[in-house]
Amino acid sequence: MTEVQIIKQVQVTQGTNNKKEFLKNNATDNVKKLLQIAFDSSFITNIKKLPEVTPDGSNTATIEEFFALAEYCATYSKSNTTNEKVKKFLERCTKLEMEVYGEVLTKSLRIGLAKHEINKVFPNLIKDFKVALASPYHSSKLTMPCLCEEKIDGIRCVIIKDGSNIKAFTRNGLRLNLPTLFRQLLKYAPSENYVLDGELVNIKSRTKTMSIINRILKGDGTDEELEYMLFDRLTVEEFNTQHTDRTLQERRKGLREFYRVPKVKEIYNCVVYNSEQLKEELKKIQAQGGEGLVLKNINGFYEWKRSKEWTKAKLKFFLRAEITGFTKGKGAFSGQIGAIECTLREDAMKIRVSSGLSNADRKFVTENQEALLGEVIVVGFNALQQDENGNYFIDFPTFEGFDVLEPSDTLGDVIRETQSGGEIV
Repeated sequence: MTEVQIIKQVQVTQGTNNKKEFLKNNATDNVKKLLQIAFDSSFITNIKKLPEVTPDGSNTATIEEFFALAEYCATYSKSNTTNEKVKKFLERCTKLEMEVYGEVLTKSLRIGLAKHEINKVFPNLIKDFKVALASPYHSSKLTMPCLCEEKIDGIRCVIIKDGSNIKAFTRNGLRLNLPTLFRQLLKYAPSENYVLDGELVNIKSRTKTMSIINRILKGDGTDEELEYMLFDRLTVEEFNTQHTDRTLQERRKGLREFYRVPKVKEIYNCVVYNSEQLKEELKKIQAQGGEGLVLKNINGFYEWKRSKEWTKAKLKFFLRAEITGFTKGKGAFSGQIGAIECTLREDAMKIRVSSGLSNADRKFVTENQEALLGEVIVVGFNALQQDENGNYFIDFPTFEGFDVLEPSDTLGDVIRETQSGGEIV
């Protein structure tokens, strides 16, 4: 039986156990590869609909050509030539090949077995793409001393080099084509296989990072303006098996040789020994516009989940401001308020707060706008900044609640809060 015939036979076989038994006894390596392409969420072809095709009757398409085509689609998902390549390949297929290959390419193949059932037959064949994620800050769970790294407001990116092949993925397993970075890694980085973990950021403006990544995912973007902020390194075997016995300290020893790659940068990091030192580091980072820190257990292991070995922390400050108005909500908040406009005493600083409002908060404010004018709210924020004209503003304002007892703050109150106050969250 050919590979497509085996796939088709699994589809028509009745009963889960019978399907699994048939696969176990008949699946070749090529059949397994077809299943990987069809069911692996990290293999994104972006082929939603097949072009209209009339078979030419030659029946000359090979499975090796199909694998090359699938790889091309995953790498150049929105290229102008992608649909044409798919069409020309399918023209040379039999009717059955066209059906099965088409379902694999469009990720619509159904064989009556879920991913976990396929993995029972062939362990770890279909992998869930996972990375280590930082847990919320809890000082009681933090091991001191710990490594502190600046929390980068970019796009998480895992780079896998296996042989001469380099691939990049988002934290959710979406494929990223980064030709400039790939060329530099092949030229300047070590030749052995590796897995890198880091963040992609725009060189000039981190706020533009998401739009650049979206264009890359659509196939019409470039990585020319991106840098790779590297913070961890694993072996391919460790990443594939989702297990490592090496501590963070041991893994970091292999990072230095990657910093000679022009696009690869080192993230600011230091070791802190107590909560007071941590607070000072947070003040420094956030005063420069940074989001916060990621705290890592120096002797901790990489975990493919939300890890207790990594904790995200930021310093949060609070001020009181008087409500002066509201903006109209858009999209999901249409028909409600979008943001609360408020000010410090004597109009020393105007603030617009849209984050932190629960659905109940937003409903209450929407229904009581007139009555709430002049009332005082508590606003959380990350840092106090000044623009080029000397005007003060705050980073990441969030709604924390109402204060019916105290008046709004002066600018001096806020400055003193940022100098001596703050809460690690």
